[in-house]
Amino acid sequence: MATSSSLRSAAYRLMTRSSTTDVREIPSSPPIPPPSTTTTNGKPPPPSRQNTRKTTLPFGWSSTAAPSPARASDVTANSSHSGSSENIKDHSRPSVDELLATRTLEKEGLEKKLADAEESLRRMESGLKEATQAKVLSETGKKEADDAKDLVEAALTKMEKESEEAKQALIESEGKLKKLDEERIEREQAEREKDEEIMRMREEGKRKDENIEKIQAEKESLESEVRTLRDVLREIERQFEDERARREKEEEGRRDDKESYEEELGKLREEILNVQRQMEEERTSRAKAEDNLKQKENEMVLARKPYNSSVCIVM
Repeated sequence: MATSSSLRSAAYRLMTRSSTTDVREIPSSPPIPPPSTTTTNGKPPPPSRQNTRKTTLPFGWSSTAAPSPARASDVTANSSHSGSSENIKDHSRPSVDELLATRTLEKEGLEKKLADAEESLRRMESGLKEATQAKVLSETGKKEADDAKDLVEAALTKMEKESEEAKQALIESEGKLKKLDEERIEREQAEREKDEEIMRMREEGKRKDENIEKIQAEKESLESEVRTLRDVLREIERQFEDERARREKEEEGRRDDKESYEEELGKLREEILNVQRQMEEERTSRAKAEDNLKQKENEMVLARKPYNSSVCIVM
């Protein structure tokens, strides 16, 4: 604001000094040669319009102002070449219109300079305001930058801490992963062993199935032998019955001969005893066969029990 006031006061002083300057201080245009006092026909020239035109002068100015000393000397020096000093004075001094035009141009120039100065002042004030705002903003930005720097440092510290924690967690996770790998290897080893055990049990089950098939075949063979022995026993009993019937018929025919009958009876008893011994032997062999068959059946039952348990384990 002080700069604006000083510029305004300087412009006002310049305008005031220009408006109060004496006419004698204003440089005049080059001297105009005096007009000829005579014309071609020998008559004097008409009066000049410049001297006869009415003009409005500023306050304090006079139309009969005295010429400056320099102008007076010019008039004196040129008086020998012209008719009178009055005519030379009128032609060497600028007119009021020219002075007014000059003053108007100077005023317009000063007004333009003043306007330019005010515009420059406004720009300077705007620049100062912007600079002040920029300074405030820079201070605020500096504070914000300091705050951001603190935040960044805190974030970096936090990130470093989190990085250390992440590294520690990674180490722990690697340890856990290694432990899990070891457990997985142990579990796979146990599964392989279990699979091998299952395969072994299956092989053993196959062998037991083969043994059961063999025992079943032996059982069928024994049952066939038992059936054969039973058929033989029935055939022996039938023969015994036939022999007894025949003997009875023979006894009826030989009742008279007691000795022969007793001999025949003794022979018959021996034969019966032999047949009974054979039957007893057949019974004994059949009982042994049945015992063997029961033993085989028990072995089959015992052979099936582990196989069923192994099958359950496989399932």
